[in-house]
Amino acid sequence: MGRLRLSLTRILFLSVEPATIALGALKKAEDAEALVVRLAETAGQSTTAQVKLEGGAEQEMRFHPFEIKTFWVARQGERIT
Repeated sequence: MGRLRLSLTRILFLSVEPATIALGALKKAEDAEALVVRLAETAGQSTTAQVKLEGGAEQEMRFHPFEIKTFWVARQGERIT
């Protein structure tokens, strides 16, 4: 059986910086072969987060104070996008 390592900013295939961006939810999408990820800014300050996915996909996301963003992560072949 595989291992799942959890922390506030890293889950095997996903890492988020800075630490003021928290993972609020992670679940399987109901209507697609994807995961739903919810991130939230927790320090009350505008910031730019670096979201890195396994396989090299990287996204810069701008957050306003206390903003919550929800997005899908889907696997395409051997890559996660």
